Formats: sequence, C-alpha cells, structure tokens
Amino acid sequence: MRQIKINDVIGVPIISRTDAKNYIRIDTNADDTLIDLMIEAAHTAAENYMSRDIIAKDRTYYLDFSNDGFIDVPFGPVASVDAVTVKNISVPFTVYGLGDPIVEIGPLGSNIKIDFITSGMNDGILKQALLMMVSTYYDNRTDFVTGMTVNDVPSASAKLLDGLKSVFI
Repeated sequence: MRQIKINDVIGVPIISRTDAKNYIRIDTNADDTLIDLMIEAAHTAAENYMSRDIIAKDRTYYLDFSNDGFIDVPFGPVASVDAVTVKNISVPFTVYGLGDPIVEIGPLGSNIKIDFITSGMNDGILKQALLMMVSTYYDNRTDFVTGMTVNDVPSASAKLLDGLKSVFI
C-alpha cells in the first residue's frame, strides 16, 4: 500500500487570474470565479500528470515496505524531509540526492511514514502549459475529444509538461 497525503498547501499558484484573462483575451469580470476554478484545475491536472508539485506543499507519504534500503520520495521537487517513522516510532534516516531525493533507513517494517516539504516549480514553459490548459478549459467547458480520445491534459500542454515529468513507480 502506498498513499500520499497533502497536509497543507504552502505555496501559491504560478499563474494568476490576470495572467489567464490576458492570455485568453477576456476583458470582463463576469467569469472570474470560473477562471479561478480553471486555474486550480489546471495546476492539479499538471501536477498529477508530471508527478511533481507546482505549488509547494507539506506532504506525508505512507507505505508498507519490508526490506532494508532506499525509498524514493514521490512528488518532488522535495525541499526537505522532516521525519521518518516506522510503526509510529521515529527512526534515523539519510537523504541522498537533490530535488527528487532517496531516503535511506535501517531495518524496515510496515507502516512507514515520511513527512516532507516540496518546493514547487516555476518557469516559463510551465506557465505557458498552464495558460494553454486554462484557455482550453475555458473554450471547451466539458471533456474535449481529439480523434477518438478524451484528453485530460490538452496535447499541446502535455508536450510542454513531458520534459518536466517525474517517473515514480
């Protein structure tokens, strides 16, 4: 069993309502609430698509693992690993790597919990992908079809996000 919980959102969206309205060329306030929801949906869809946090978060990773060794921390970029517990007992740990770290802990058992903070991401390609997603959501307002496939993330946005994806197995 593996589960990732968001304890708190500590960052802010990297695109604003003003950014989205300028990109879509909207000059009224009539759809502001709708646009805010679409910005949130675009951030969430992109984060889930990439397995990375755009908006910094405080997270907890729960897993059952019965071997000694290394554990990949999902949903980077990780700013810090704050605690590791096994069966509710704090255990020593070592963090290797930057951004997408691996945590090494000694003899493991089940019920492992890793508390960590992600730093979020912010760059021009990511902003462009999100603006394209919000524009597509605004123009289509329901599922949209390309050929015979319903897309969760518009294909042009997916191409931009592909280079930022984290593969977590």
